[in-house]
Amino acid sequence: MLGKKKKKETKSDKAPEAKKTARGKKKAADEAPKAPAKPKKKSRFSVKKAFLIVTLLAVLASAGFAGYSLFFKKETGRIYTARALPHVTLPQEMVKFSFDKLPDFYDTLVLFNREIALLDGEIQRIETIGATYPDQSGIANKEKKIWQDARKKCVQNFAKIEKSVKALYVTFQVNPESGLARLEEEKAELTAGANEALEPVIALTERIKATREEVPQGLVKGTIHKLKKKFM
Repeated sequence: MLGKKKKKETKSDKAPEAKKTARGKKKAADEAPKAPAKPKKKSRFSVKKAFLIVTLLAVLASAGFAGYSLFFKKETGRIYTARALPHVTLPQEMVKFSFDKLPDFYDTLVLFNREIALLDGEIQRIETIGATYPDQSGIANKEKKIWQDARKKCVQNFAKIEKSVKALYVTFQVNPESGLARLEEEKAELTAGANEALEPVIALTERIKATREEVPQGLVKGTIHKLKKKFM
């Protein structure tokens, strides 16, 4: 009995000491100094880097716009190329202005130039016949006058229209905003007037287009056309 009691008492004596040791360890852990927080890294983003980024974005935007413009023009098939229009009195810069700002009117300019060339060719042909048969020159002269009158009237009408285009061009150069506003107001009337001026001429040239095949424009197309006529 005494042995068991003594053993129980010994166990009881050691328990508080274990608690004390555990408390001491916890207190020591609480009292341990905390590691100092790492200082935040300063941002290295500088004004120079910002300027470089803005410049790069501007270059990319410009390149994208240029690529889009080129692609759009290729898709629509409207890429301006200076061409000879001997019967059009407008300077080249105004012809390009018409191409850029008045595409429908530009097409009538090209058509006008072609129709006048056809008229001149037919007038020359009639004159040649009249000279070959002078005793029948009255017939040739009467027919020639029809073509000459049509040519004269068409050229006069286009001279008035081209004068309006010159005014539009100068207005646009002096004040683009005012020029665009005026252009929007007048472009439909310009195109309609040009088509109206061409109607009598086209009615005449239709008579010769049916019997005369036009030579394609361009060196390659023109050469192929000549070879076909020679060997076929």
